[in-house]
Amino acid sequence: MERCPNCRARSDGSESCRRCGMDHSRLLAAERAADACLRRAVAALAVNDTATAEQALHCALSLQHDPLAKALLGLIQAHREPSPFEPPIAEPPIAGPPIADPNASTAEPSVQAHACPPPRGGWKGLLTDLRSRLHRHRQ
Repeated sequence: MERCPNCRARSDGSESCRRCGMDHSRLLAAERAADACLRRAVAALAVNDTATAEQALHCALSLQHDPLAKALLGLIQAHREPSPFEPPIAEPPIAGPPIADPNASTAEPSVQAHACPPPRGGWKGLLTDLRSRLHRHRQ
């Protein structure tokens, strides 16, 4: 918290405002909890656990508006949803070996459904960039 929400005086990091005396302890506790949730989300993304990361980001955003948390949540949700520009993934065969067309010279390989691949450069490269942005954002 950079300024007191009551009188807008610059905060010196203490539990109460130096100008108006407002108690900031609960606000600072909420900021610390939101930061802990954001760090938990980044750690979950580092091990490719997007479900835990999404839950932690929702927790962080419920405590404090943070553009980085909002961007990460948007990234996870966009990565999960199929892109309108990509062709749809064919359903995997139900059972048994694929049936070859006797009229075709070679049978086409069946397309298997697969999970979305991680972003280019991997999650770790993305997280390194986001950590540096978080560090600059917190200063």
